Amino acid sequence: MATIEVVRAPFTPGQVASLNAYQAAGQFHPYTCGGADCRGALIAAEGGWHCPACDHTQDWAHPAHADGSWRRHAGITAAAAS
Repeated sequence: MATIEVVRAPFTPGQVASLNAYQAAGQFHPYTCGGADCRGALIAAEGGWHCPACDHTQDWAHPAHADGSWRRHAGITAAAAS
């Protein structure tokens, strides 16, 4: 069975910026709450993901989402991202 690489919290400020930009881009499925009654989008912070509507947290993200390389697949250039 293949191992899937993840980045674990605490996230760096650059990772937080990339993860929240990924969430806001609207071109991919966002990280969402795993709460039973809540499926809203998560917000990244240095301590990990959190749901603004409940107490759900998550401590991991995919490396390409944290390092900004997801922008290549979205057609977002470095100039457009800043």
